Amino acid sequence: MTFAEFARQKRLEAGLSQQQCSDALGDSHRSTFLRKETGGSEWSLKDLQKFASLLGVKASELLREF
Repeated sequence: MTFAEFARQKRLEAGLSQQQCSDALGDSHRSTFLRKETGGSEWSLKDLQKFASLLGVKASELLREF
């Protein structure tokens, strides 16, 4: 499983939309988050931290679970 697949799974488990995640990460368009989630774009450390925060965990905890 790639991190992109893992992130999608976590988003769905949390009941979050791609738009909610995109807004939380500060992306200008939902499609930007879609590319991260499908592996078409790299996750930056800043994005990872914001995504983890949205899920209510620390980035280190998210990575450990991955």
